[in-house]
Amino acid sequence: MHHELVRTHPRPRATAVLFPVCGFLLVTLTLLPPTLPSLGHLLVALWLAALVRAVYVTARRGRRLPVRSGWVLVIALVVAAALLGVAQIGHMRAASAAAARERAASAFENATPIRRCIGRSLANWDANPSQRPGGWDKETFASVSRRYCAVAARERALSESGRVDARSAGPITQVVLAQMRARGLLPGARPPGDPGVVERA
Repeated sequence: MHHELVRTHPRPRATAVLFPVCGFLLVTLTLLPPTLPSLGHLLVALWLAALVRAVYVTARRGRRLPVRSGWVLVIALVVAAALLGVAQIGHMRAASAAAARERAASAFENATPIRRCIGRSLANWDANPSQRPGGWDKETFASVSRRYCAVAARERALSESGRVDARSAGPITQVVLAQMRARGLLPGARPPGDPGVVERA
């Protein structure tokens, strides 16, 4: 009768060092400083790591591998780093968008009424493609907007916010279009009859 010799392989020294180091880095990465969201990151990382380990063990069930293993810490460290990286990218994008909005608001506040008026007109061009005059490009529209806002300011129909008085918008638009058409500064296609073609108050 032969007895099979069961050899137990001692844990390699590399993994004996790797697992504690990964556990330390995992705690350091997620719990410094200790906050509720960081604790949530740690728990999510450990849960996903345990799930990955369980799937791996199930796939290699002939090897009789244990689910509880130091490799869970290694996997959790990778998952936590990925989660924090995604969160950091989100924070950077949010901060960049907030800074852009702040710069735009600051520029708008420091602008003259005429510049605000032009800005509103161009914003209307971008926001309403279906209302653009036929045959016009943005450069032509910007040129009309500059003249329109300048005339509105001269006629004292322009507010500090860059809005043109609703009663004056139509007549000013027609005057500006007629002057520019007479000088050959507009394309052949006639703009819509809407008096608010340049800027809507």
